Amino acid sequence: MNIEMKKVSIAHPIRMIYTVQILYKCGKDMAKKYGLHHWDNSYIKTFAIVLLGIFGRGNTYLVYKDVPVATFRVNQTQDEFHFGKLATHPEYSSKGIGSWCMDYIERMAKEQCCSAVTLEVYDKSNHAKDFYTHRGYVLCGEVKTRKYTEFKMRKDLNI
Repeated sequence: MNIEMKKVSIAHPIRMIYTVQILYKCGKDMAKKYGLHHWDNSYIKTFAIVLLGIFGRGNTYLVYKDVPVATFRVNQTQDEFHFGKLATHPEYSSKGIGSWCMDYIERMAKEQCCSAVTLEVYDKSNHAKDFYTHRGYVLCGEVKTRKYTEFKMRKDLNI
């Protein structure tokens, strides 16, 4: 699979726009397909989420397969590698891009000598929980937000 990774930053506004578009379309798609509304935000709110990610801790990446197809955010905390906002453009879902991103994230974590990769997943997002469980992630807790409950998941890397 010929895939290229690019970091999203304020210095590359077109990458920010592509990231917003992917997250926005992914949110609309999840609402339509699964009745999940946790990412079903307005375009402006999605843009604000991307900006907060860029100016916050960690790094946001844009995944290209000739065109932008996915995005995710990562940050390292002590010896753990945390990721979130993994989203594949709906036109490219179920084509192995999410798995490729996960392989890349886990490889990055190992290169940073992290012992585990962690994430949170919306408790009603069964397809996402199944995807991560299939990859070896286990439930290790839950976090209550103002509107939702998220499950914490973890995969030990045994480096």
